[in-house]
Amino acid sequence: MTWTESPLVDPSFPIEVLLEILQHVPYTLSSIQTLELTHPRIHAALRSYQRSISKAYADRFLRHAEVDFPRQKNEDTSFAWLSKCIRKYDVADHILDVLTSRGNWGRLGMHNMGMCYAGLLLLYRIVELDEHSDKAAFINSLPLDPSTALLTFLDHARMTARYHSPGLINLKIWGAQLRGLQITYRNMLEFAFVEAALTTHGPNFIQDTMEGREEADTTLMNVYHEHATQDWDENTLAKPWLGIMVTEGPHRAERHYRDSSPALYGVLLARMALLMGCGAHEVEDRIASDVHEPGHSLANLDLRGKARLVNKLDMDYRESEIV
Repeated sequence: MTWTESPLVDPSFPIEVLLEILQHVPYTLSSIQTLELTHPRIHAALRSYQRSISKAYADRFLRHAEVDFPRQKNEDTSFAWLSKCIRKYDVADHILDVLTSRGNWGRLGMHNMGMCYAGLLLLYRIVELDEHSDKAAFINSLPLDPSTALLTFLDHARMTARYHSPGLINLKIWGAQLRGLQITYRNMLEFAFVEAALTTHGPNFIQDTMEGREEADTTLMNVYHEHATQDWDENTLAKPWLGIMVTEGPHRAERHYRDSSPALYGVLLARMALLMGCGAHEVEDRIASDVHEPGHSLANLDLRGKARLVNKLDMDYRESEIV
């Protein structure tokens, strides 16, 4: 039976029943586009009832999407929003699968999976803000528990990239022992990795790095050159013991970097140092130690706890006094 012969497209067929059928079609953006081409009545139904169909699908299969990926200003529930949520969930699932895999040298403990998932969702919120100042303000509004989730996720992503990514950030490129300039360069590369994730590239950049995509290395080097504190002249690059040829990039005197816009990773560390009452240089080690044991306060986070962190709330059910 062709679509023109199907009772579904007959004008007498109840639109309510047709919508119920359409809501149970396995959703992808391409499947919606294909359905729209099948018959004018199907096209009209999908367009006219896009919001209700999208909401019904989200309520059935993506029950936490409204919390995990809140719509932007003036963004309605739509097929485009639904597709965006599905893509983000796919990226999140892939990253967490890599972080928790048995072959991962810095494997994420299962007791920290819920917390890191919340950190990943917070990262999505940060990168969707347009202005650098808005991103910094968002980070500075985070209480300690959401900040801990974000930092722990970024730290595990960085460690995984260091030991398992096939790209420039992989430690194997440098050999068993590092010399002074190599250590400096590696530290700046890892800083650039985290900064790239926090600025405009987010979890997609982390996934690209883990999969060894060429554009990930390009992004990494661009961010490195924007924030690097060391200029690399031709004599430095020519030394064979450096271990890798570093693209020179612009010298700092020629670089048009943001004078008044601090690196977002520095903003995060400074915010956490304020909340923890310690120096910014102590934050990473203290947090890593705190979350290592399975009994810490953010371990084995349930859906309610994840929702609190994503909504910038501490787990003690009160807002931080430091804002």
